[in-house]
Amino acid sequence: MDDLTFDIVINDTLGHDIFSKHLVREFSTENIEFYDTVLGYRVACQAVDASEETMKEYATSIMDTYIYQGSMSEVNIPSTMRKRIEASFASGTIDIEGERGISATLFDAAFEEVYKLMARDSYAR
Repeated sequence: MDDLTFDIVINDTLGHDIFSKHLVREFSTENIEFYDTVLGYRVACQAVDASEETMKEYATSIMDTYIYQGSMSEVNIPSTMRKRIEASFASGTIDIEGERGISATLFDAAFEEVYKLMARDSYAR
């Protein structure tokens, strides 16, 4: 069991499924749902045919579902991080090419925080 790290479990289809079921019992499914949604968002951002409008809609859905305080599936992230994400989203973040628009990295800090939370707390149980 010591060799079965969280990273191995979360990246394995069967391990991911079993861990997701564990989170249902812990009443913390928002974490794995957010994790999976952000992975999908990153892939969608890299698509050649991804329009700015589509990315804005995708990001808006993530904000409304997981980031905004009081949202139905709000993830547990520090308030300072939440405020930074909200401010970046509201102003139109600047992507790596220096263009204004929705960035593929908008949710990276929250993604890493939720990953650590699942690894440290939920996976340990």
